[in-house]
Amino acid sequence: MQQARENLGTVCARCGKACRKLVVDHDVKPFVQILDEFLKETGLSLEELKIRGSKKGFRLRKLGRKWRKFHDSNATLVGICAKCNGSLNSRGYRLGKPSSQVVA
Repeated sequence: MQQARENLGTVCARCGKACRKLVVDHDVKPFVQILDEFLKETGLSLEELKIRGSKKGFRLRKLGRKWRKFHDSNATLVGICAKCNGSLNSRGYRLGKPSSQVVA
């Protein structure tokens, strides 16, 4: 994530406005969809994951490397402003709506 933040620039990928601090967003597939696909592939449920917090965020115990590899191969990261980030709601992924039907 830190590397992604360094490469974001200062223009929101969604609305095109300049922004002092952009938020890292998952484009194409929302984070929750990538997580669901990872859980399906590993045969685990969310409740079974062992997570530990740190100053750098949350980390999966024992599955960390596998998760990072899976995430990095499935995620397209972009920088968006906080206003656009709040309007996306995972692009309707768990609401059963295709991305194209979600209105910001």
